[in-house]
Amino acid sequence: MVDVLGMCFFPRQNQWIAIETFGRPIPMFMVPVYSWFVGGQAILVWHLLRRGMDRRQFWTCWFAIMAVDVVLETPGLLMNVYTYYGSQPFNPWGLPLWWAPVNATMPVVAGYLVYRMYDAALRPMADGIANAATAGPVWATLNTNLGMAATYPAAILTFGLAAMLVWVIALRLPAAAPVDKRMVPATGRVSTSPAGAVL
Repeated sequence: MVDVLGMCFFPRQNQWIAIETFGRPIPMFMVPVYSWFVGGQAILVWHLLRRGMDRRQFWTCWFAIMAVDVVLETPGLLMNVYTYYGSQPFNPWGLPLWWAPVNATMPVVAGYLVYRMYDAALRPMADGIANAATAGPVWATLNTNLGMAATYPAAILTFGLAAMLVWVIALRLPAAAPVDKRMVPATGRVSTSPAGAVL
């Protein structure tokens, strides 16, 4: 459904098809790619949250996942393995950049939900939450005849919605990372020496 609404298409020719949904073929290679991108990175976010990730680190993680999305998608687009079509805004080389914050929000939301609720069954729901909560404006305008005059403002709104969702989650995290107790000597002052070093 995301590919239909977001106007992403995998051609049927020269592809091994894993599944077809909403009349769209999804190739076999997307199964491990998507499992790693959303599921694997969600596990990474969950692990980092368990270790005490603070707000700044959470934002950094979101931006890093956006960069991973760009690096991961660009080769396939440049080799015409798949394509985005329609009046896609912020599309300098075939990758509409509004997808990066939307895609990065999926593993971030999934990792946070599992961390807070300890239920891995919630991970698939996070994909829908992240997409529906952030990509709706672009989806709505892409599927009209309004063109770039509508899709660019919608993409800016989508960037804002994705950032707002990350901001809402980040507010539930500590403002700063917890101090490593091994780095605090008996005097109560924080040491800059490695753990176990003689002060």
